[in-house]
Amino acid sequence: MNSPTQPFGYMQYTSQLQSELTRMVNDQATPDVNKRDNQRLAERLTIRDSAFDDLVEHYASQTMPGNSGYQDDNISHWRIILLNLCRSTALGRWCGISGDTNSHKPGGLNHYIGLTNARRTRDILKILKYSGLITKVKGKKYKNQPQMNLYWPSAELRRDLLPFSLFAESPWVSDGQLIRINEPDDTYKDFVFQEPNQDYMDICTINEFIKPHQWACKAPITWPFKYTPFQSGRLITPFQNLQSREYKIRINTLINGNPIAEVDFNANHLRMFLAFNKTDVIGEQDAYEPIVYESGVSRDKVKAFINIGLNNESFEATRDVVARSKPYVSHAESKRIADAFNKLYPKINLHCRFALVAMQLEGLIMRKVLLNGAEAGILALPIHDAIAVQLDKQGWAKGMMEDAWRDTMSNFFATATSTCH
Repeated sequence: MNSPTQPFGYMQYTSQLQSELTRMVNDQATPDVNKRDNQRLAERLTIRDSAFDDLVEHYASQTMPGNSGYQDDNISHWRIILLNLCRSTALGRWCGISGDTNSHKPGGLNHYIGLTNARRTRDILKILKYSGLITKVKGKKYKNQPQMNLYWPSAELRRDLLPFSLFAESPWVSDGQLIRINEPDDTYKDFVFQEPNQDYMDICTINEFIKPHQWACKAPITWPFKYTPFQSGRLITPFQNLQSREYKIRINTLINGNPIAEVDFNANHLRMFLAFNKTDVIGEQDAYEPIVYESGVSRDKVKAFINIGLNNESFEATRDVVARSKPYVSHAESKRIADAFNKLYPKINLHCRFALVAMQLEGLIMRKVLLNGAEAGILALPIHDAIAVQLDKQGWAKGMMEDAWRDTMSNFFATATSTCH
């Protein structure tokens, strides 16, 4: 099923971005389907691009009904499915589409995203599968839950979708969906964020400001918590999941047509952990370096051990996780890192499940930064413990992030400091 030749997308691609995207698609292995982070649910995505319209019509011709009254519906279903495979191509994630017929009825997820016809959806996915253009992993059936099948586009299809992969936009959701508690404890199962709750009003203000701007994988910024309104709470948006290490995708995208810079905190969770425990950081610019020097283990391994340690309850649990992760940290190296940390900070237990608290604090800091950006007319996009801004706003971002960090963490330790780079 060969597609027509087409130019790169209707928005701006730099030559370096095009090169990195092409390299990524050519190299891209099938993501590990068993990792939850490698999966995403289909959305009601949109795009404004005549070249994409042509691509959709080309593919839709494979299942075009003879009755002209159904042709628009056929094109609409192809459009939604291909847009979601575009987003999966950009993020390197399987696309989940419910296989439950009831999901196509009003109130169901498929119906909500525009897949209103179960037979048409099934036929499109079937022809893509039989043409070798997608891989399907059949979802398990659970009581009272829809069956979610997972789909991954082939290299051939990814190359067709590549020009448009960054420009599919997520729908702007209602204010009530911007902030939520996942898996709420019994105490908070009926809790609803709404005015006069300041968190609610702030996330609404941020999203109202960013709505007219343009960036890759445009979507609202949401604020999900876990269990209670006091845990997790990182600000998230799909942009942050673009490739940034092996393939320099994210840093080569544009904000409002302009080059971007990413500014992030140094050893953020470690510095938060020390401030929370009213302890000064040993070292100046890099909080990891004294541990590296003391342990004789490389910085990337020290960083991995510390951050995984902050999310575990024991040295043994941390040691076993980092021995299965990248970078690989041997048991002997874990012991040296732990001994070095204990020597430098003898009164603090690293393995105390601090990570959920750290993410909550991180969210509060980023909220301050994004709100100040909105007030100053500067778009700032969250990337975990970093932000992306237009290149000419890099100085503003560094100063604002350090100020917001001090304002938040000084509540625990008056002399707490952080650095950005």
